[in-house]
Amino acid sequence: MHRDIYCGDVAGPARPGHRELIKRRLDRLIDIGRRNRAIYFGQGRAALKLKMDWDDVPDLLEGRRVEVSSYFVGRMEFGVTHRFDTEMKGAEVIDVLDRLRYSVAEEERERGYSSLYIVFGLLKWSEKGEFKEGGPQEQGLRALTVGKQDNRVGGDQYVRTDENKEEVLGKRKSDIKSPLVIAKCRIETKLDRRSGKKQYFLQLTDELKLNPSLVRKMRADYGIDLERFWEEAQGVELRHFYSSLRENLKAHGWDIDESFWIARLSFENQAIYEDGIKMLDGGLFDNCLIARALCGDESVNQPEGVGALRMDEFEV
Repeated sequence: MHRDIYCGDVAGPARPGHRELIKRRLDRLIDIGRRNRAIYFGQGRAALKLKMDWDDVPDLLEGRRVEVSSYFVGRMEFGVTHRFDTEMKGAEVIDVLDRLRYSVAEEERERGYSSLYIVFGLLKWSEKGEFKEGGPQEQGLRALTVGKQDNRVGGDQYVRTDENKEEVLGKRKSDIKSPLVIAKCRIETKLDRRSGKKQYFLQLTDELKLNPSLVRKMRADYGIDLERFWEEAQGVELRHFYSSLRENLKAHGWDIDESFWIARLSFENQAIYEDGIKMLDGGLFDNCLIARALCGDESVNQPEGVGALRMDEFEV
């Protein structure tokens, strides 16, 4: 929760509500709609499912490399070994791994960060679940279910029908899978010149964390605080976190798929969002004339102590 409104003395008392407006603008930085693959996840050439089990996780967490594929250079027809659950042929798997390596390397050169992650488990949920009261999902549902015309009534009257609710919640919404716990990683290769064998390895480059987009989605639409479960599970194995969370999500009819993936996920505005929230919690926006003016606080147009000094409103 954000702190109470701070009454600054630079441009008069901060108008109640300006923080809420700033928070809404910050929320727009994070897309929690269906275009966000970090929430609405699907298997494709930018995501490969790993044939891993929990015995492999300690090696990754301790920073050791885990081999995921290999082949003999110039003799790929003799077979490619890999640890991916896919219907693609061996040569296609190698092609996907190389494309991921090259695209991530280019991304790091141009933008300074990587979007390649290992996914530790998927949250299996449905938009049929209970919505947070007053949240955007509930409001959208109300608009959709009320806004359907019933020809039996005639005119412009609209009624809410069970059939329309089923259309909105049942037929149009399907089960969704979202990355739950993620960590940045890299794909490394090694060539044994004697044997001609080329190996592909995965290695973590950062610590485990919750999917920040999913955290926002669950809090905004369903009032579920995933971070609370994550903090309570610190110091225990990841499997225990899944067990605890699974029990608490049973009421929604949701579950957790304990599978492992490598995938490209985008969180490019996340750092800006987190910094903005810290500034908001710290009261730094209360004395920011520009932020308050953008949020409709008219008191910033005539700061206290300026006297007869004429200020152009476009200079604020």
